[in-house]
Amino acid sequence: AAPAPAPGAGPLHVLGFSHLAPTYVDALRDLASAREVRVYALNPCAEFWEDIRRAGNAGGHGRLRRRDEATAPPEQAAWHDGNDPRDPRHQLAGADAATTDGATDPLLLARWGAPVRDTMALLTAASDGDLEGRFELDEAAPTTALGALLADTLVRAEPGTTAVGPDADGRVEPGLVVRSCPSIRRELEIIGSDILRRLGADPTLRAHHVGVLIAPGVADRYLALAPAVFERLAPGDGRRPGLPFHILDAPITQLGQVGEAALALLELPLGRFTRRELLGVMTHPCVVGRFPHVDPDDWVRWVDRLGIVHGASAADHDATYLAESGQFHWEQGIRRLALGAFMLGDRPGAPAPGVQVGAHALVPEEVSADQAASAATLALLARSLIADARYLAGASLPLARWADVLGALLAAYLHAGDDRARRDLDGVVASAEALRALDRDGRAVPYRELVELMRARVRGLSGDRGEPVCDGVMLAPLAPMRPLPLRVVYVAGLGEGVFPAGDAASPLDQRDPPRRGDVNPRDRDRHAFFEAVLGARDHLALSYVGRHPTSGEALAPSSVVLELAEALAPYLAAPGAAAAQPGAAAVLAALTEVHPLHRWDERYQAGPLLAAASVAPTLAVERAAIAARVALGQHLRRRGLAVPGQADLRRLLD
Repeated sequence: AAPAPAPGAGPLHVLGFSHLAPTYVDALRDLASAREVRVYALNPCAEFWEDIRRAGNAGGHGRLRRRDEATAPPEQAAWHDGNDPRDPRHQLAGADAATTDGATDPLLLARWGAPVRDTMALLTAASDGDLEGRFELDEAAPTTALGALLADTLVRAEPGTTAVGPDADGRVEPGLVVRSCPSIRRELEIIGSDILRRLGADPTLRAHHVGVLIAPGVADRYLALAPAVFERLAPGDGRRPGLPFHILDAPITQLGQVGEAALALLELPLGRFTRRELLGVMTHPCVVGRFPHVDPDDWVRWVDRLGIVHGASAADHDATYLAESGQFHWEQGIRRLALGAFMLGDRPGAPAPGVQVGAHALVPEEVSADQAASAATLALLARSLIADARYLAGASLPLARWADVLGALLAAYLHAGDDRARRDLDGVVASAEALRALDRDGRAVPYRELVELMRARVRGLSGDRGEPVCDGVMLAPLAPMRPLPLRVVYVAGLGEGVFPAGDAASPLDQRDPPRRGDVNPRDRDRHAFFEAVLGARDHLALSYVGRHPTSGEALAPSSVVLELAEALAPYLAAPGAAAAQPGAAAVLAALTEVHPLHRWDERYQAGPLLAAASVAPTLAVERAAIAARVALGQHLRRRGLAVPGQADLRRLLD
């Protein structure tokens, strides 16, 4: 039963979604029986388009029904397939239920619009057709083929209805470009160079008018590289970057140092106390940052001179060939460092005598007076980490107790140097605290099992870098509701098989049979891409890695890129030449820039790639170095001499 309306309760406003599952629509309908519910839905088409032809359906065009319009004719409710037209909970009508009727409907609505189309249909039924359109139609004629395509999509016009006049060269401006790139790093560099070039050429364009969206399946790899690539393209002045940007929803293990440090600290008890494991934790910025008097390079040099390889003490070398040596473990190294605080170590030509400690003679590692505090910190931190790691490795505690232990561990060792790091650290600590809610029966959980649980939680955390809108270019994974209206939009990572997600059903998906409005991962990705296309006001750039990193084999772009090229074909044909309309493959070939492996490649100095050259400040130096190498090789060959390799040249220069 629906709850009684609260006295004086105002309307409930629902917004900020791309599409809704049937269950949420059911919940909103139940809420509407107690209070007024106003839903603000994004719709790519101002016309009624729920009747885009389904198998066995009839129907026609019609505008969205407004509050003052008559009840829709029965044929507009044909999508219910015989169910109660007031009940949005219906079954799909078979495999062909989402197919369209032919070439008269906009291709983008038919291919990518299913999630929002079904949501609008469910909301229409749940509200008894109480819809109010708030579309603002642009009176200005579109100047690009993409703009014409979106204009026809908005009013559900037949493809090619809106014509775009050719320029002086007889060419229709497409409004987008497709870039085939040799690697992820080069793809990001090409995007960054294009952004800087556009910002310099258009004084009205600001960095926050630009967005870079990345296919979700590869977003982690792109977002991990993006800061370094962008900062090298436009070095800042120490206070502000040359190309301001902010990152949304990046895993904190990729974006920030806190997540990386937390994972290294949690995994330390499962290791062998190798030099890499323990020293990696000790010299991590989020750990050593607690000790401003320490130079991590000193620690690295001492550990190397002390011969520490692995093992906390001699006991870890039992039953190995190192058992009798008394060396290579942390305990002997720490003792040698302690002896060096007040004894002389080895000198050139005068090795220091060993000091008998137990069964072994230890040679002091001499430490200067100004380094004594740093050496003492190394010894204390190493022993503390080893002791805590040994305790944790053997512990088996209830999850509620683990929440306390991990909270204390993280607070004791991790240091947050700025606001962003503090937010990330708070997120990691909250993940540990959340273990308390999972403790249902007080069962003891061993540490190895706990680490698996925490590893998944920490890697699942996301964080932001910079403030949205305020800090320039937006970099973010492509997701529903992510593409805001921006003047220039870049969508990266659009490789075949990478995006959209596959349509294989998950074994955990219990929606069988699915209802209309249930969105699978493939349709979710396609609609998110649709939103990105709709959000590009001036220019759209699509890119992907077009070469296999190992074999060099050519790779194809995502299917959505080919579908967009197919949708653009009617708008790129010469006026009155419908019979000569180019096919999708020809349109894609005309839109695609194929970029070489190196940014100093000579193809960037002339021809179609001239305008796409890198703006890296080191480009001129790189080109000069390559020219010198080529000239040197030609000179040596003319004289019959062998061309030296890199190692030989480096030795000569040294």
